[in-house]
Amino acid sequence: MENRLSALFWKCCTEEQKVAIADVARAFEVTERTVYSDIKKLNELLKNAGHPSLELQKGIIHYPVVLDVAFHSLLDVEELSLTNPWIRRLRLLRRMLTIPEPFSLDNLAEEIQLSRNTLLRDLQSIREELSLNNITLHSRPFIGFSIEGDETMIRALLVSVITEDTLFREDDPQHDVFLNKAERFLLDLMTDVRVEISEDSFERLLHHVWVVKERLALKKTMEPGDYLPQHTKEELVFLEKRATLEQLMGVPLGTSDILYLAQKFSEASVVRYDALLSEKWVPFSLVVSRLIKRVADKMNLPALQQDDQLFTGLLNHLRPAYQRATAQEVVENPLYDYVVSEHGNLLESVEDALIPFKYELGVTFTSQEASFFTLFFASSLERNRKAARRLPTVILVCNAGLSTSVILQSKLEASYHLHILGAFGKRRAHQWLTENEVDFIISTVPFQSDTHPVLQVQPYLSINDRKRLEERVESLSRRVDVQEVMGLVKKYATVNQSGQLEKELSRYFGVQHTAPHSKGVYQPMLLEVLTEELIRTNVLCHTRDEAVRASGDLLVANGHAKPGYVDAMIENVEENGTYIVIAPGIAMPHARPEKGALDIGLSIVTLKEPVVFGHPKNDPVRLVIGLCAIDHQTHLLALSELVEILANEATVNELLQAQSPEEAMTIIKGGV
Repeated sequence: MENRLSALFWKCCTEEQKVAIADVARAFEVTERTVYSDIKKLNELLKNAGHPSLELQKGIIHYPVVLDVAFHSLLDVEELSLTNPWIRRLRLLRRMLTIPEPFSLDNLAEEIQLSRNTLLRDLQSIREELSLNNITLHSRPFIGFSIEGDETMIRALLVSVITEDTLFREDDPQHDVFLNKAERFLLDLMTDVRVEISEDSFERLLHHVWVVKERLALKKTMEPGDYLPQHTKEELVFLEKRATLEQLMGVPLGTSDILYLAQKFSEASVVRYDALLSEKWVPFSLVVSRLIKRVADKMNLPALQQDDQLFTGLLNHLRPAYQRATAQEVVENPLYDYVVSEHGNLLESVEDALIPFKYELGVTFTSQEASFFTLFFASSLERNRKAARRLPTVILVCNAGLSTSVILQSKLEASYHLHILGAFGKRRAHQWLTENEVDFIISTVPFQSDTHPVLQVQPYLSINDRKRLEERVESLSRRVDVQEVMGLVKKYATVNQSGQLEKELSRYFGVQHTAPHSKGVYQPMLLEVLTEELIRTNVLCHTRDEAVRASGDLLVANGHAKPGYVDAMIENVEENGTYIVIAPGIAMPHARPEKGALDIGLSIVTLKEPVVFGHPKNDPVRLVIGLCAIDHQTHLLALSELVEILANEATVNELLQAQSPEEAMTIIKGGV
């Protein structure tokens, strides 16, 4: 941390220059959010040393003066603790929550080296802070102080305290030693869970580990039953690493404390999640789809619904956001003020769109949390704005001679995003247009065309001409259509790997790739996707893989997937077997679209005998639903209808008793 802060100080405060947040993030290989957090910490150091603070405006860092001092001159920890009331109270509160009870004023004075009067004044403020967190500071004459409250609340407050403390690591070298060990432990866990956590969340998670160590040293543990197993990947990995974790902590750990840390790990915001599955992947997928649609409708931005990158980002973020909301863990967004000032209308739309989830998910998202969601939408808008644009094609019609047309062409190309294919006289233009296509014609003379719009202008381009040109170019300028490019390629060449070429072209032009489908962005209903040919009843399967293959073979037989898709389904179950079982007795195996999906498909297989899939709570499985999707969203309407049917226990029992596909289909139609 000190290395990054010192580099930021050197880059921004010792030279007369303006520095972009994005450039600093790239240089340090961290997120922009982390840079904003570092700026906040550096400003505290600068303020304490009597220097001006860094100024921010639209993502640019500016320092009003050039400092001729070394960074270490800002790091007088003892002086900072004594003179800065905010830092002093943070240090005092941290010590109160990490020293044996009861403790006295003398104990605290020895730690912080403050006068008795200063201590008493600070204790009054700290008592109020504790009270806001439902924690009580008790004082008994001749015995001392003790702290009482819910252990979860105490730990959350302590994490907040050390996160706000600018020089926490510098205060005691032992802190840094332990946190370095904890960092290696958490990096191993990230590899096992196949997730990459954001810089801010990782630092906060480190603080949680430190807090657990300190509280366990005081024998302050989570009570049995405080944290019930949720059977998440994080829990399984933490429990597997129990011995390593106990060695790190130096004490034995109860199961509740391990589950507590697993919960905090699951609350961490991710920047990459290799296995896009969680214990709630089906409802979360439906929630994200509805969230995007609500925001798209409110902002009149239908393109949001076609952005697969937006969908994936929100799906990855929803799980930790949900976990935080469930645990009432408040995390502030360092970019909150930026979101409010630069994307206020979008934030308002996102907040409104999140309100219904109070009933759908049973949680309420704070404005701070909503601002995180807003950043994903803002990124989508930025991607759309910066994507490669197709230039409108134009020809010039000018009878005044070559020199006039050349000058006009230069003016037009310098001022407007146009692709001018040539300049012609009136007769030649008519002839050329019989064999070629353009978006419109710019003419300096009266010219009529039955097939193409004409915009007549003065050779010198009057103010009115310029205005009309801007409007016409803006109306015609659009994002590159990869399907249109593919049509041009196929017109002159044979394409062997059409899907892969589309992805490569999408990356090249900077546009979002969406799989082609005859229904376009239309989401078919369940009865448009599911037919009797996709249902089998009373199938005898002896193993999990046989059950998965039975559902996958139906998809292949009906043209929804290639044979290799079935093998990918089995591989996915091996990796995410726990999450494949979405409800008691119901499994939904599937694979990624690129593994051989050809069209949207759902298959239903009822098993003659239950099969164990490996879920600790929802086994054994009696109903297997094969899912085939061509993208992240097109199948979600059909899936939501099926989920609603399966939520009815009586309907599920009827399906399990069905003796034929026709009977099963009748039950499903009744459910719809």
